[in-house]
Amino acid sequence: MNKMIRDIKNEALVALGEFKDTYPDYNIVFASISGSHQFGWGTDSSDIDVRGCYQIPTENFFIEDENEKLPMTIEFKSKEYNVEFQMHELQKFIKLTIQPNLNMLDAIFSDAILESDNRIYESFCNFGKDALSKASYAHVQGLVVHMKKHRNKYNLCDPKKNLYIYRELMRGIYLFENEELVNNINELSNRMPEFKPTVDMLLDHRYNAKFLSRDEQEVVIRVEMELEKRMVNAKEYGILRNRPKDDLKKKVNKFILNERRRNYNTE
Repeated sequence: MNKMIRDIKNEALVALGEFKDTYPDYNIVFASISGSHQFGWGTDSSDIDVRGCYQIPTENFFIEDENEKLPMTIEFKSKEYNVEFQMHELQKFIKLTIQPNLNMLDAIFSDAILESDNRIYESFCNFGKDALSKASYAHVQGLVVHMKKHRNKYNLCDPKKNLYIYRELMRGIYLFENEELVNNINELSNRMPEFKPTVDMLLDHRYNAKFLSRDEQEVVIRVEMELEKRMVNAKEYGILRNRPKDDLKKKVNKFILNERRRNYNTE
């Protein structure tokens, strides 16, 4: 397998400095590495994806200028390194989190946090834990359908496209069955060993820039169908709670209001 020689975290931190220089008035709540480097198939040529949350000063919301629309999402690309950011403003990020959107939860519980406001980040972690539920099934299923359409349109034999689908299905299954969110496909396949041979084959092809043969493609599709059936069963019979905690929305709304007040400069 490919050995990483890049200093991924350092590149991401330098790029984060660029982001802060570009948006100096927006405080970083937290930022973490996402994408292929967290999912388990990053290479030296892979770009670095950073996902996270920023906070706009409260007084900015009172600017009476129709041309001054405040950005609820910022997509930013570093000039120095191949690092791409997708950052959401505090209110949007937390609302997505409690849907629950597993991509936001992946970012919160990432083991590659670049920077965080510990006080707010701790609250995000607590809200994320309260949000974890089978209500995320629609999000998982929607992503799988989207990724399958993209794969089927462009290249059924591309190992990377198939890895995205496998990770999404395995992430959902493991969450519903075990109440734990795992975002790395190597760790998922170790915990779900019946799928490990196919995952290892896809990873090997990914690292060696090889497409799947027709026979390998048939195996991948067959195992994918097994994963889809298991996800349906996991959604029905898994031990994870059916929906986020009942008082979560109330807690989040109170939290957002308090943060707006705390972040309001009256001078």
